[in-house]
Amino acid sequence: MKRRKNSSYGRVLNMLANDGANFEHYTQSVNNDMLSSNVVTALAAQTPRALMTPVADFRAPVSAATFDIIITRNTATLPFTLPVALFGVLDQESDYVEVISSFIPVGVTYTIARGADRKSLNFVFTNGVDTDTINVSCNQVPYVNLLIAGLDSVFKMQQNKLQISDVAQQLQFSKAISVFNKSFFGHSENDTITPNQYKSDLQNQNDIRTINQILDIDKQRSLVFQIVPVANFSVTMSSFVQKYDKGQSAVGF
Repeated sequence: MKRRKNSSYGRVLNMLANDGANFEHYTQSVNNDMLSSNVVTALAAQTPRALMTPVADFRAPVSAATFDIIITRNTATLPFTLPVALFGVLDQESDYVEVISSFIPVGVTYTIARGADRKSLNFVFTNGVDTDTINVSCNQVPYVNLLIAGLDSVFKMQQNKLQISDVAQQLQFSKAISVFNKSFFGHSENDTITPNQYKSDLQNQNDIRTINQILDIDKQRSLVFQIVPVANFSVTMSSFVQKYDKGQSAVGF
């Protein structure tokens, strides 16, 4: 038992020195027989608040370490799967034309504008007289603030849980998420993530997939989702921010 405590102390001291966000998460879930509550409280009180608050620049609550980004297809007038891009603030400046154009059905045009609440973004798709709107919002902070923060910050997002609002629409999980990294110097990389590949035999919730891959998010990295044609249907991506820093790129972070 004594060894377990010594090991726990070492782990806590390492977290305190190197990663305040994970330290805070650990102290909230630690088993008392590994580390006494008075030690947890004492160490937590000494942890710099800047380390324990990876989202301080967004004026989020001190305890916030998770973002819930909600993609809602409000209508399904157009019978097509439609693309929506997240993050990649540099691409957002040009309406993501270089990352979503290849996913737009023939004859369909689109515009991007702030939502009526001034906190979210609307992707508006038009084909003749028919129009569909897909909204992107965030529970913890205005999504547009989170987007702009990517200009000089990088996030490491882990345990990315995707949850659909209608369990009958599990087809959504077969739609690949495209990851684009487009430098303004012309360099371009892309990859895909298919949520269904992350379904575990132990997972009995058919409306959830958890992507264990760590996502590095910065100003030139965009995630493109394909949203199925179902009205009032939403996909929520809940991600724990493992690390957040300003003035860096995702490379080498």
